[in-house]
Amino acid sequence: MTARLKPYLVGLFIIAFVQWLLETQTGFLKGSFEFLKWSGYGLLILTLVVSVHFNRPVYAHLIVIVGLQYYLIQNFLQVSLNEAITQVLFLTLAVWFPLSGLLVSNVPAKPMKHWFQALIASIYLTPLLCIVTFSDAISASYVGLTESGFVPGFLYAFWPSEGWVAPVGVVCAYVVFLMASLTLVRFRKVSVVLPLLMVLQLVLLIRFHLPYESTLMFIAGILLVFVYLLQQSWQLVYLDELTGLPGRRAMNESLQGLGRRYTLAMMDVDHFKKFNDTYGHDIGDQVLKMVAARIGEVGGGGKPFRYGGEEFAIVFQGKALGETLVHLEAVRNAIENYQMTIRQPDRPKDNLEGSKKRSPKEDAGSVKQVSVTISIGAAERSQGEKDPNLVLKNADKVLYQAKEAGRNCVCY
Repeated sequence: MTARLKPYLVGLFIIAFVQWLLETQTGFLKGSFEFLKWSGYGLLILTLVVSVHFNRPVYAHLIVIVGLQYYLIQNFLQVSLNEAITQVLFLTLAVWFPLSGLLVSNVPAKPMKHWFQALIASIYLTPLLCIVTFSDAISASYVGLTESGFVPGFLYAFWPSEGWVAPVGVVCAYVVFLMASLTLVRFRKVSVVLPLLMVLQLVLLIRFHLPYESTLMFIAGILLVFVYLLQQSWQLVYLDELTGLPGRRAMNESLQGLGRRYTLAMMDVDHFKKFNDTYGHDIGDQVLKMVAARIGEVGGGGKPFRYGGEEFAIVFQGKALGETLVHLEAVRNAIENYQMTIRQPDRPKDNLEGSKKRSPKEDAGSVKQVSVTISIGAAERSQGEKDPNLVLKNADKVLYQAKEAGRNCVCY
């Protein structure tokens, strides 16, 4: 549960901090309103530039959506919500924001100037243009719909006197949108920034009547996108996409400033090429993920990295060689004893469908248990050694000794 909540912590902190400001720092907000508003615009431009530079179209679209909503609130919704047109625009924004977010969050990362990005933008901009252009006709239709009793009043009625604004219908819709976005996050279809923006939007709609609410929520929304944009950009640079471990660039930087006492370990999956040739690259990728997961659980303060291919490394800062051996042996043993289940490629993914098509004997033969082993070479910094890359080379030499010694062992 903690691991699932971790990606959301920064965003939830930003949302909570903004609410704290609204409740306790009214005087500060009043005196700093213009500065905060223009700071939000500056941050919007900065985030948009960064997202374009790093070719992150989803974040660019989200920034446009957040900024456009704030513009409409500041220019069209600073009047009473008793007017039909303001109610229409309020309800439109309430539905438009999450739907647009879900739309752009599934946009593939194509070149920012591609016609496809312009098409996506036109899809979520069109409803707002229609509302502004045909406001009188839409307002008249809205009034007729509400007076006819066709839709229950509690679904769209506004209650600012009771401490909140958003109608029950809007709140219920947002619960559905939020559940949908959380499900997409779970399956890694969208970024965690989308459900966080939806939470931010829901709080804004409920507390819409409070002074400075829209401005602070605008800044918080831009800040959310900016923070998670930087986080994703960092991950693209430093994390290995397949295994999730820090990559070679991250390791090279970590080798600087290790101090006078450290141990480096190099490890390699035994007979990995043969395994790949036998079971295919997809199964080989699963093996690398499994190995990375076990290495990632190393104790003793070790920091794991994917060095490249089937090679991994662990950096033990402040540890002598003798202090690391028990932890390296634990990693080797965990990988050796891990049994992977390999299913036949023609086996149906649905278990019920597969059981109907196969006899018990065929079903038993459709899966296979396999395991892999790793060889590990470790070396510590010797007296007078200044270059950690030389220590790494020593660990690599010892790794080859482990291979020659029969593999599946730790040498030092």
